Amino acid sequence: MERKDTDFGQFVEIQRLTNEERKADRDLALREQELALKRDELAVKLRELRLKEEDQRYSRWLNPIFLGLIAATLTLTGNILVTREQTKASLEQERTRNRNSLEQARAKAQSDLILEAIKTGNPSKAATNLDFFVNLGFINDPEGRIKKYLVNTGDVPVLPPASGTASANTGIFKSVQTLKGERRALSNSVGKLNGVSDEGLVLSCTAWIIAKDLIITADYCVSGMKGGLTFVLGDAPGMSLSTHSVELPPAELDAHAGFALLKVENLGASGSLPLPLSQREPKVGELIFLLHYPAGGQQVISEDPKDCKIVSGAADSDEEFKHTCATVGGSSGAPIISATTLEVLGLHYGKTGSVGNWVNRGKRISAIIKRSQTLKRN
Repeated sequence: MERKDTDFGQFVEIQRLTNEERKADRDLALREQELALKRDELAVKLRELRLKEEDQRYSRWLNPIFLGLIAATLTLTGNILVTREQTKASLEQERTRNRNSLEQARAKAQSDLILEAIKTGNPSKAATNLDFFVNLGFINDPEGRIKKYLVNTGDVPVLPPASGTASANTGIFKSVQTLKGERRALSNSVGKLNGVSDEGLVLSCTAWIIAKDLIITADYCVSGMKGGLTFVLGDAPGMSLSTHSVELPPAELDAHAGFALLKVENLGASGSLPLPLSQREPKVGELIFLLHYPAGGQQVISEDPKDCKIVSGAADSDEEFKHTCATVGGSSGAPIISATTLEVLGLHYGKTGSVGNWVNRGKRISAIIKRSQTLKRN
């Protein structure tokens, strides 16, 4: 009986242990299932993380702000390149326009000079005039065609001289190299004004020293100038050449009186003095001479005991007079000087009249002095 109880107790114990073992196995299986689920969850999360990282990597490039910066940079770069090319093209066009304008201005000046040279009615005198201009370089003759005509003066074409006593003289200019004494000293104070207008035209006029650091010329010679204006002294044989920068805008410009005053840098270093000015009124018939730079070439003098003088006529006024000295393009602004007192009577201001009957205009220096506030201070 006791043995049976023992066996039964063992059986119960075995059953308990078996049940616990089975429970442990079930718990283990559940744990393994939970671990598997966690592994799967972890794998999913890792995959999501990788997807997010890839999305962030691509979204950085697709960000609207970033794309906007890229687009703005590309647009700015494109605009810079286009502007640079346009600027280069514009500069080249301006250079070409300036070259063409310079050639046109030179061609016109030389054409005017040739017409003036042959407007003598005398083939021999016309040949002498042409030879003078070619030798000084005022007229280009690279192939020697003009020189061929000069071999036989009878072949030189001529035009009839200007008619009437109030017509501009077409006589030959003389080099200032022939001048001596006081006249030679006066030529040291007369220069040429070179510059480029807003339209790209190359312009050249005559100007002269009127006061300390100041030069004077015709008002239209500087009207529309955009810069790069220079005043050249001594461009003639035997003279000392010097170039000076001219300040813009003018110190004073009076279109009514027809003059412009300009300040020039380092003008005193040239050693040239202001020309003497006359306060009196010009006299009809008074002999005069001009110092000027025709066609922007070298300095010459226009004088003629018979024909270079002050004349009466319709151009006379309180501010103007007329004269008959020889002039061409580039002479504008030249000083009109009394042949007796060697004082400046006026400022050459172009021509008036018609073809074959031209007469020159002069602005009275006495009227300019009265109107100019700048000259009154100097």
